[in-house]
Amino acid sequence: MSKYLKKIVIAITIFISVICYSTTILADEVVFTKQPVGGTVDINTDFAITWTTNNNNCQYLLQMRDNSNYDWGNADYITSPHKENYSHEFKSDYRIMAICDSNEYYSNSITVSWVKPNNITTANMNSIEIGDLPLGYNNSKTYPISITNTGKYDIISPKLEFGEGYDYCEIIQNKTPHNIKPGETDNTTWSIKPKKGLGIGRYDTYVYLNAKNVEIGTSSTILFWVVESDIPITYEASADTIDFGTLVKGYSKQTDKSLIVKATGTGNLSHVHITRGESKTTFFDIQTNYPTIDSLSAGTNSGKNWTIKLRSGLEPGSYSEQIKIYADEIKTPVIATVKVKITDNNTTEPKAPTTTVVSNKDEPVAPKEEPIVTENNTEENEIEKNNIEENNDIEKEIVISPKEYKEKSTNIVPIIIIVASIVIIVTGIKIFFIRKNKKH
Repeated sequence: MSKYLKKIVIAITIFISVICYSTTILADEVVFTKQPVGGTVDINTDFAITWTTNNNNCQYLLQMRDNSNYDWGNADYITSPHKENYSHEFKSDYRIMAICDSNEYYSNSITVSWVKPNNITTANMNSIEIGDLPLGYNNSKTYPISITNTGKYDIISPKLEFGEGYDYCEIIQNKTPHNIKPGETDNTTWSIKPKKGLGIGRYDTYVYLNAKNVEIGTSSTILFWVVESDIPITYEASADTIDFGTLVKGYSKQTDKSLIVKATGTGNLSHVHITRGESKTTFFDIQTNYPTIDSLSAGTNSGKNWTIKLRSGLEPGSYSEQIKIYADEIKTPVIATVKVKITDNNTTEPKAPTTTVVSNKDEPVAPKEEPIVTENNTEENEIEKNNIEENNDIEKEIVISPKEYKEKSTNIVPIIIIVASIVIIVTGIKIFFIRKNKKH
Protein backbone atom coordinates (compact mmCIF):
# COMPACT_ATOMS: atom_id res chain seq x y z
CA MET A 1 0.00 0.00 0.00
CA SER A 2 2.80 2.37 0.88
CA LYS A 3 4.42 1.46 -2.45
CA TYR A 4 1.37 2.66 -4.34
CA LEU A 5 1.13 5.75 -2.17
CA LYS A 6 4.74 6.57 -2.85
CA LYS A 7 4.12 6.36 -6.60
CA ILE A 8 1.09 8.63 -6.30
CA VAL A 9 3.09 11.21 -4.34
CA ILE A 10 5.89 11.11 -6.92
CA ALA A 11 3.38 11.58 -9.74
CA ILE A 12 1.71 14.51 -8.05
CA THR A 13 5.10 16.08 -7.36
CA ILE A 14 6.15 15.76 -11.01
CA PHE A 15 2.81 17.26 -12.16
CA ILE A 16 3.12 20.22 -9.82
CA SER A 17 6.72 20.77 -10.88
CA VAL A 18 5.75 20.76 -14.54
CA ILE A 19 2.94 23.24 -13.95
CA CYS A 20 5.16 25.55 -11.99
CA TYR A 21 7.95 25.33 -14.51
CA SER A 22 5.60 26.05 -17.37
CA THR A 23 4.08 29.03 -15.57
CA THR A 24 7.50 30.45 -14.95
CA ILE A 25 8.43 30.13 -18.61
CA LEU A 26 5.23 31.84 -19.75
CA ALA A 27 5.74 34.64 -17.27
CA ASP A 28 9.28 35.18 -18.51
CA GLU A 29 8.21 35.51 -22.16
CA VAL A 30 6.98 39.08 -21.57
CA VAL A 31 8.54 41.13 -18.84
CA PHE A 32 7.63 44.82 -18.40
CA THR A 33 11.08 46.00 -17.54
CA LYS A 34 9.77 49.59 -17.27
CA GLN A 35 6.33 50.00 -15.85
CA PRO A 36 3.85 52.57 -17.23
CA VAL A 37 4.47 55.95 -15.70
CA GLY A 38 1.97 58.76 -15.21
CA GLY A 39 1.03 61.34 -12.65
CA THR A 40 -1.03 64.42 -11.97
CA VAL A 41 -2.20 66.43 -14.99
CA ASP A 42 -2.70 70.18 -14.78
CA ILE A 43 -4.87 72.40 -17.02
CA ASN A 44 -5.51 70.12 -19.94
CA THR A 45 -1.89 69.03 -20.31
CA ASP A 46 -1.08 65.75 -22.05
CA PHE A 47 0.40 63.00 -19.92
CA ALA A 48 2.47 60.15 -21.32
CA ILE A 49 2.27 56.44 -20.62
CA THR A 50 5.48 54.66 -21.54
CA TRP A 51 6.78 51.17 -20.99
CA THR A 52 9.53 48.82 -22.12
CA THR A 53 9.27 45.06 -22.68
CA ASN A 54 11.59 42.29 -23.72
CA ASN A 55 9.31 41.15 -26.56
CA ASN A 56 8.36 43.52 -29.34
CA ASN A 57 6.45 40.87 -31.29
CA CYS A 58 3.40 41.20 -29.07
CA GLN A 59 0.47 43.56 -29.46
CA TYR A 60 -0.09 46.10 -26.71
CA LEU A 61 -3.37 47.58 -25.53
CA LEU A 62 -4.32 50.29 -23.05
CA GLN A 63 -7.08 49.64 -20.51
CA MET A 64 -8.72 52.17 -18.21
CA ARG A 65 -11.12 52.15 -15.28
CA ASP A 66 -12.55 55.08 -13.33
CA ASN A 67 -12.44 53.36 -9.94
CA SER A 68 -10.41 50.55 -8.49
CA ASN A 69 -13.66 48.74 -7.65
CA TYR A 70 -14.75 48.74 -11.32
CA ASP A 71 -13.89 46.22 -14.01
CA TRP A 72 -11.31 47.15 -16.56
CA GLY A 73 -12.80 48.64 -19.70
CA ASN A 74 -12.24 47.92 -23.38
CA ALA A 75 -8.68 48.08 -24.63
CA ASP A 76 -7.26 50.12 -27.54
CA TYR A 77 -4.18 49.04 -29.50
CA ILE A 78 -1.33 51.45 -28.83
CA THR A 79 2.42 51.80 -29.13
CA SER A 80 4.88 53.20 -26.65
CA PRO A 81 5.02 56.03 -25.74
CA HIS A 82 1.33 56.87 -25.69
CA LYS A 83 -0.17 60.27 -24.81
CA GLU A 84 -3.52 60.97 -23.27
CA ASN A 85 -5.32 64.30 -23.10
CA TYR A 86 -8.34 65.36 -21.05
CA SER A 87 -10.10 68.64 -20.43
CA HIS A 88 -12.46 67.63 -17.64
CA GLU A 89 -11.96 66.61 -14.03
CA PHE A 90 -11.18 62.91 -13.74
CA LYS A 91 -9.28 60.25 -11.85
CA SER A 92 -8.57 56.98 -13.62
CA ASP A 93 -6.44 53.85 -13.45
CA TYR A 94 -4.45 52.64 -16.45
CA ARG A 95 -2.65 49.43 -17.28
CA ILE A 96 -0.95 47.91 -20.31
CA MET A 97 -2.03 44.54 -21.69
CA ALA A 98 0.33 42.49 -23.88
CA ILE A 99 -1.08 39.84 -26.24
CA CYS A 100 1.44 37.27 -27.38
CA ASP A 101 -0.19 34.56 -29.46
CA SER A 102 -3.16 33.49 -27.32
CA ASN A 103 -1.67 34.58 -24.01
CA GLU A 104 -2.26 37.86 -22.18
CA TYR A 105 0.08 39.65 -19.77
CA TYR A 106 -0.55 42.79 -17.74
CA SER A 107 1.55 45.56 -16.27
CA ASN A 108 1.03 47.15 -12.91
CA SER A 109 -1.70 49.78 -12.84
CA ILE A 110 -1.11 53.48 -12.33
CA THR A 111 -3.49 56.22 -11.23
CA VAL A 112 -3.67 59.54 -13.08
CA SER A 113 -5.80 62.47 -11.91
CA TRP A 114 -6.65 65.86 -13.39
CA VAL A 115 -7.40 68.69 -11.02
CA LYS A 116 -9.72 71.46 -12.18
CA PRO A 117 -7.90 74.83 -11.97
CA ASN A 118 -9.47 77.85 -10.32
CA ASN A 119 -9.26 80.13 -13.39
CA ILE A 120 -11.82 78.35 -15.57
CA THR A 121 -13.70 80.78 -17.81
CA THR A 122 -16.47 80.53 -20.38
CA ALA A 123 -16.79 81.52 -24.03
CA ASN A 124 -19.29 81.74 -26.89
CA MET A 125 -18.69 81.11 -30.57
CA ASN A 126 -20.89 82.25 -33.44
CA SER A 127 -22.67 79.78 -35.70
CA ILE A 128 -22.53 80.30 -39.47
CA GLU A 129 -25.14 79.35 -42.04
CA ILE A 130 -23.49 79.65 -45.43
CA GLY A 131 -26.58 78.54 -47.34
CA ASP A 132 -26.70 76.99 -50.81
CA LEU A 133 -23.49 76.55 -52.78
CA PRO A 134 -23.65 75.52 -56.45
CA LEU A 135 -22.02 72.30 -57.52
CA GLY A 136 -18.48 73.18 -58.49
CA TYR A 137 -18.54 76.30 -56.27
CA ASN A 138 -15.59 78.63 -55.91
CA ASN A 139 -14.31 78.20 -52.35
CA SER A 140 -12.26 81.39 -52.21
CA LYS A 141 -14.75 83.12 -49.89
CA THR A 142 -14.01 82.86 -46.17
CA TYR A 143 -16.23 83.34 -43.12
CA PRO A 144 -14.84 84.78 -39.85
CA ILE A 145 -15.11 82.80 -36.62
CA SER A 146 -16.04 84.95 -33.65
CA ILE A 147 -15.00 84.04 -30.08
CA THR A 148 -16.37 86.03 -27.13
CA ASN A 149 -15.01 85.64 -23.60
CA THR A 150 -18.08 85.56 -21.34
CA GLY A 151 -16.21 84.61 -18.16
CA LYS A 152 -14.10 86.34 -15.51
CA TYR A 153 -10.63 85.18 -16.58
CA ASP A 154 -8.55 85.40 -19.75
CA ILE A 155 -8.96 82.59 -22.28
CA ILE A 156 -5.45 81.12 -22.30
CA SER A 157 -3.84 80.01 -25.60
CA PRO A 158 -7.04 79.51 -27.63
CA LYS A 159 -7.05 77.43 -30.79
CA LEU A 160 -9.70 75.87 -33.04
CA GLU A 161 -10.10 72.25 -34.06
CA PHE A 162 -12.72 70.18 -35.87
CA GLY A 163 -14.92 67.59 -34.29
CA GLU A 164 -14.04 64.10 -35.45
CA GLY A 165 -15.59 63.36 -38.85
CA TYR A 166 -16.77 66.93 -39.41
CA ASP A 167 -13.83 68.37 -41.32
CA TYR A 168 -15.86 69.54 -44.34
CA CYS A 169 -14.25 72.95 -44.02
CA GLU A 170 -10.79 74.42 -43.71
CA ILE A 171 -9.67 76.49 -40.70
CA ILE A 172 -7.58 79.48 -41.71
CA GLN A 173 -5.41 81.19 -39.10
CA ASN A 174 -5.12 84.82 -40.17
CA LYS A 175 -2.78 85.95 -37.39
CA THR A 176 -1.06 84.68 -34.24
CA PRO A 177 -3.60 83.72 -31.53
CA HIS A 178 -3.63 85.71 -28.31
CA ASN A 179 -5.24 85.42 -24.90
CA ILE A 180 -8.80 86.76 -25.05
CA LYS A 181 -9.70 89.06 -22.17
CA PRO A 182 -13.06 88.97 -20.34
CA GLY A 183 -15.73 90.69 -22.45
CA GLU A 184 -13.48 90.77 -25.52
CA THR A 185 -14.63 89.43 -28.90
CA ASP A 186 -12.03 88.16 -31.34
CA ASN A 187 -13.30 87.80 -34.93
CA THR A 188 -10.10 88.39 -36.88
CA THR A 189 -7.77 85.56 -35.86
CA TRP A 190 -9.60 82.65 -37.52
CA SER A 191 -11.86 82.16 -40.51
CA ILE A 192 -13.33 79.13 -42.21
CA LYS A 193 -14.28 78.10 -45.74
CA PRO A 194 -15.88 74.97 -47.24
CA LYS A 195 -13.53 72.43 -48.73
CA LYS A 196 -13.29 72.29 -52.48
CA GLY A 197 -14.91 69.49 -54.50
CA LEU A 198 -17.72 68.42 -52.17
CA GLY A 199 -20.63 66.65 -53.86
CA ILE A 200 -24.31 67.45 -53.63
CA GLY A 201 -25.65 67.22 -50.06
CA ARG A 202 -26.01 68.88 -46.65
CA TYR A 203 -22.90 69.53 -44.56
CA ASP A 204 -22.79 70.24 -40.81
CA THR A 205 -19.36 71.14 -39.46
CA TYR A 206 -18.51 71.58 -35.78
CA VAL A 207 -15.53 73.71 -34.80
CA TYR A 208 -14.47 73.50 -31.14
CA LEU A 209 -12.56 75.98 -29.03
CA ASN A 210 -9.59 74.33 -27.38
CA ALA A 211 -8.06 76.44 -24.61
CA LYS A 212 -6.23 75.62 -21.39
CA ASN A 213 -8.95 76.99 -19.12
CA VAL A 214 -12.15 76.58 -21.17
CA GLU A 215 -14.13 73.43 -20.73
CA ILE A 216 -14.65 71.37 -23.83
CA GLY A 217 -18.01 71.87 -25.51
CA THR A 218 -17.73 75.47 -26.69
CA SER A 219 -18.27 75.10 -30.43
CA SER A 220 -19.33 76.81 -33.62
CA THR A 221 -21.69 75.18 -36.12
CA ILE A 222 -21.25 75.75 -39.84
CA LEU A 223 -24.13 74.65 -42.05
CA PHE A 224 -24.28 74.66 -45.83
CA TRP A 225 -25.79 72.80 -48.76
CA VAL A 226 -24.15 71.89 -52.06
CA VAL A 227 -26.88 71.95 -54.66
CA GLU A 228 -27.20 71.36 -58.38
CA SER A 229 -27.03 74.80 -59.90
CA ASP A 230 -25.56 76.88 -62.70
CA ILE A 231 -21.81 76.80 -63.11
CA PRO A 232 -20.42 80.07 -64.48
CA ILE A 233 -20.05 79.97 -68.27
CA THR A 234 -18.61 82.62 -70.55
CA TYR A 235 -19.36 83.42 -74.19
CA GLU A 236 -16.60 84.60 -76.43
CA ALA A 237 -16.85 86.55 -79.67
CA SER A 238 -20.64 86.91 -79.54
CA ALA A 239 -21.62 87.42 -75.90
CA ASP A 240 -25.24 86.40 -75.38
CA THR A 241 -26.43 87.90 -78.68
CA ILE A 242 -25.33 86.94 -82.20
CA ASP A 243 -26.42 89.83 -84.45
CA PHE A 244 -25.89 89.79 -88.23
CA GLY A 245 -27.11 93.39 -88.40
CA THR A 246 -29.29 94.93 -91.15
CA LEU A 247 -28.88 93.53 -94.68
CA VAL A 248 -30.44 94.37 -98.08
CA LYS A 249 -32.42 91.69 -99.90
CA GLY A 250 -30.12 89.82 -102.24
CA TYR A 251 -27.19 90.23 -99.86
CA SER A 252 -23.97 88.38 -100.52
CA LYS A 253 -22.49 85.74 -98.22
CA GLN A 254 -22.05 87.08 -94.72
CA THR A 255 -19.16 86.49 -92.33
CA ASP A 256 -19.92 83.55 -90.03
CA LYS A 257 -20.27 84.18 -86.30
CA SER A 258 -18.47 82.17 -83.61
CA LEU A 259 -19.90 80.98 -80.28
CA ILE A 260 -17.50 79.53 -77.71
CA VAL A 261 -18.46 78.03 -74.35
CA LYS A 262 -15.90 77.57 -71.57
CA ALA A 263 -16.17 76.27 -68.02
CA THR A 264 -14.97 79.25 -66.02
CA GLY A 265 -16.26 78.06 -62.64
CA THR A 266 -14.55 75.64 -60.27
CA GLY A 267 -16.30 72.59 -61.67
CA ASN A 268 -16.09 70.76 -64.96
CA LEU A 269 -18.81 70.61 -67.59
CA SER A 270 -19.82 67.33 -69.19
CA HIS A 271 -22.05 66.47 -72.14
CA VAL A 272 -22.06 70.03 -73.46
CA HIS A 273 -24.47 70.41 -76.38
CA ILE A 274 -26.56 73.01 -78.18
CA THR A 275 -30.21 72.98 -79.30
CA ARG A 276 -32.48 75.36 -81.16
CA GLY A 277 -35.25 77.34 -79.58
CA GLU A 278 -38.94 77.06 -80.36
CA SER A 279 -38.96 79.29 -83.46
CA LYS A 280 -40.45 77.67 -86.58
CA THR A 281 -38.46 79.92 -88.92
CA THR A 282 -34.93 78.67 -89.26
CA PHE A 283 -32.73 81.23 -90.94
CA PHE A 284 -29.30 80.02 -89.86
CA ASP A 285 -27.28 76.80 -89.54
CA ILE A 286 -25.15 75.58 -86.63
CA GLN A 287 -21.84 73.86 -87.28
CA THR A 288 -19.91 72.13 -84.49
CA ASN A 289 -16.22 72.81 -84.96
CA TYR A 290 -13.35 70.38 -84.44
CA PRO A 291 -12.48 69.07 -81.94
CA THR A 292 -16.00 68.02 -81.02
CA ILE A 293 -15.19 67.77 -77.31
CA ASP A 294 -17.95 66.86 -74.92
CA SER A 295 -16.39 67.66 -71.54
CA LEU A 296 -14.82 70.95 -70.50
CA SER A 297 -12.33 71.33 -67.66
CA ALA A 298 -12.47 74.42 -65.48
CA GLY A 299 -9.47 76.71 -65.44
CA THR A 300 -8.21 75.74 -68.91
CA ASN A 301 -8.39 77.43 -72.31
CA SER A 302 -10.20 74.52 -73.89
CA GLY A 303 -13.79 75.16 -74.95
CA LYS A 304 -16.50 73.84 -77.19
CA ASN A 305 -17.25 76.13 -80.10
CA TRP A 306 -19.79 76.41 -82.86
CA THR A 307 -20.06 78.41 -86.10
CA ILE A 308 -23.36 80.17 -86.78
CA LYS A 309 -24.01 80.51 -90.55
CA LEU A 310 -26.69 82.85 -91.97
CA ARG A 311 -28.74 81.32 -94.79
CA SER A 312 -29.08 83.16 -98.13
CA GLY A 313 -32.27 84.24 -99.89
CA LEU A 314 -34.12 85.62 -96.89
CA GLU A 315 -37.11 87.84 -97.65
CA PRO A 316 -37.43 91.30 -96.07
CA GLY A 317 -38.33 91.17 -92.40
CA SER A 318 -36.89 90.79 -88.91
CA TYR A 319 -35.66 87.34 -87.82
CA SER A 320 -34.88 86.22 -84.28
CA GLU A 321 -34.33 82.79 -82.74
CA GLN A 322 -32.93 81.42 -79.50
CA ILE A 323 -30.35 78.69 -79.11
CA LYS A 324 -29.79 76.88 -75.81
CA ILE A 325 -26.58 75.41 -74.39
CA TYR A 326 -26.87 72.50 -71.97
CA ALA A 327 -24.50 70.52 -69.74
CA ASP A 328 -25.14 67.81 -67.18
CA GLU A 329 -24.09 70.14 -64.35
CA ILE A 330 -26.26 73.07 -65.51
CA LYS A 331 -29.71 73.17 -63.97
CA THR A 332 -31.16 75.56 -66.57
CA PRO A 333 -29.80 76.10 -70.08
CA VAL A 334 -27.81 79.13 -71.08
CA ILE A 335 -29.60 81.05 -73.84
CA ALA A 336 -28.15 83.05 -76.75
CA THR A 337 -30.23 84.99 -79.29
CA VAL A 338 -29.47 85.00 -83.04
CA LYS A 339 -31.03 87.84 -85.06
CA VAL A 340 -30.90 89.66 -88.43
CA LYS A 341 -32.99 92.26 -90.29
CA ILE A 342 -33.54 92.15 -94.10
CA THR A 343 -34.72 95.27 -96.00
CA ASP A 344 -36.19 95.60 -99.52
CA ASN A 345 -33.54 96.55 -102.11
CA ASN A 346 -36.01 98.83 -104.03
CA THR A 347 -36.28 101.19 -101.13
CA THR A 348 -34.45 104.43 -101.98
CA GLU A 349 -33.50 107.08 -99.56
CA PRO A 350 -35.03 110.60 -100.20
CA LYS A 351 -32.60 113.02 -101.81
CA ALA A 352 -31.56 116.09 -99.94
CA PRO A 353 -32.83 119.41 -101.50
CA THR A 354 -30.30 121.31 -103.64
CA THR A 355 -29.62 125.01 -103.14
CA THR A 356 -29.22 127.39 -106.16
CA VAL A 357 -27.27 130.55 -105.57
CA VAL A 358 -28.53 133.61 -107.57
CA SER A 359 -26.57 136.83 -107.78
CA ASN A 360 -28.42 140.10 -107.12
CA LYS A 361 -26.83 143.24 -108.46
CA ASP A 362 -28.74 145.52 -106.08
CA GLU A 363 -27.26 143.77 -103.11
CA PRO A 364 -23.97 145.11 -101.90
CA VAL A 365 -21.08 143.24 -103.30
CA ALA A 366 -18.12 142.60 -101.09
CA PRO A 367 -15.00 144.11 -102.53
CA LYS A 368 -12.67 141.64 -104.12
CA GLU A 369 -9.40 141.14 -102.43
CA GLU A 370 -6.56 142.56 -104.40
CA PRO A 371 -3.52 140.33 -104.73
CA ILE A 372 -0.69 141.21 -102.43
CA VAL A 373 2.11 142.81 -104.40
CA THR A 374 5.62 142.29 -103.19
CA GLU A 375 8.89 143.77 -104.29
CA ASN A 376 9.67 140.59 -106.21
CA ASN A 377 6.60 140.85 -108.53
CA THR A 378 7.37 139.49 -111.97
CA GLU A 379 5.78 139.73 -115.35
CA GLU A 380 3.71 136.63 -114.55
CA ASN A 381 2.05 138.51 -111.67
CA GLU A 382 1.08 141.36 -114.04
CA ILE A 383 -0.41 138.86 -116.53
CA GLU A 384 -2.36 137.15 -113.75
CA LYS A 385 -3.68 140.53 -112.57
CA ASN A 386 -4.85 141.46 -116.10
CA ASN A 387 -6.59 138.08 -116.44
CA ILE A 388 -8.41 138.63 -113.16
CA GLU A 389 -9.61 142.08 -114.28
CA GLU A 390 -10.81 140.71 -117.65
CA ASN A 391 -12.70 137.94 -115.92
CA ASN A 392 -14.34 140.45 -113.62
CA ASP A 393 -15.45 142.54 -116.62
CA ILE A 394 -16.87 139.48 -118.35
CA GLU A 395 -18.70 138.49 -115.17
CA LYS A 396 -20.17 141.97 -114.95
CA GLU A 397 -21.43 141.74 -118.52
CA ILE A 398 -23.15 138.34 -118.19
CA VAL A 399 -24.75 138.94 -114.85
CA ILE A 400 -28.30 140.30 -115.21
CA SER A 401 -30.31 141.11 -112.18
CA PRO A 402 -34.03 140.23 -112.02
CA LYS A 403 -34.91 143.96 -111.92
CA GLU A 404 -33.06 144.74 -115.16
CA TYR A 405 -34.66 141.72 -116.80
CA LYS A 406 -38.12 142.91 -115.76
CA GLU A 407 -37.55 146.51 -117.02
CA LYS A 408 -36.35 145.37 -120.45
CA SER A 409 -39.24 142.97 -120.77
CA THR A 410 -41.71 145.80 -119.93
CA ASN A 411 -40.37 148.13 -122.75
CA ILE A 412 -40.47 145.51 -125.52
CA VAL A 413 -44.15 144.52 -125.10
CA PRO A 414 -45.75 147.90 -126.19
CA ILE A 415 -43.51 148.08 -129.24
CA ILE A 416 -44.62 144.64 -130.38
CA ILE A 417 -48.30 145.62 -129.94
CA ILE A 418 -47.91 148.84 -132.02
CA VAL A 419 -46.08 147.07 -134.88
CA ALA A 420 -48.73 144.34 -134.97
CA SER A 421 -51.52 146.93 -135.12
CA ILE A 422 -49.90 148.78 -138.05
CA VAL A 423 -49.47 145.55 -139.97
CA ILE A 424 -53.14 144.66 -139.44
CA ILE A 425 -54.38 148.14 -140.59
CA VAL A 426 -52.18 148.18 -143.71
CA THR A 427 -53.28 144.71 -144.65
CA GLY A 428 -56.95 145.62 -144.21
CA ILE A 429 -56.67 148.75 -146.46
CA LYS A 430 -54.93 146.77 -149.19
CA ILE A 431 -57.63 144.10 -149.18
CA PHE A 432 -60.35 146.83 -149.39
CA PHE A 433 -58.91 148.44 -152.56
CA ILE A 434 -58.40 145.08 -154.27
CA ARG A 435 -62.05 144.08 -153.78
CA LYS A 436 -63.23 147.57 -155.08
CA ASN A 437 -61.25 147.32 -158.29
CA LYS A 438 -62.75 143.89 -159.01
CA LYS A 439 -66.32 145.30 -158.83
CA HIS A 440 -65.56 148.04 -161.40
